[in-house]
Amino acid sequence: MVGLTEVDAQHKELFDIATEIFELFNAHLVDKYDNVMLVFDKLKNYAILHFAHEEELMLKYQYSGYNVHFEVHQQFLETVDSTLLGLNEDTDEEILKNILIFVIEWISDHILKMDKAMADSIKKLQSKS
Repeated sequence: MVGLTEVDAQHKELFDIATEIFELFNAHLVDKYDNVMLVFDKLKNYAILHFAHEEELMLKYQYSGYNVHFEVHQQFLETVDSTLLGLNEDTDEEILKNILIFVIEWISDHILKMDKAMADSIKKLQSKS
């Protein structure tokens, strides 16, 4: 992962949520709406807490990429919110598929690139302290 213990533990939570989304997508339920709402709540709550932690670290170590990173976090939250707006009993399958793709892309694009660069920078600064 990125090499910061607490951040990596939090990222594992996102993998768990992605697994939960995948399992819900594949579940043979007549009505998934309530379950979809629960997993979206979990995703949003996770993101709010995790992003706050990362942003606190970036500010503490005066990470130069803070502004861009912060904006990308805001875009994530906006995407989750806007996706929820389209949710109803008729769209839950499509929305589950779309949010699963979004989370997988987030893992590969954001965590493995942006978070890794941020963590590398912070680890260097920590070693100088």
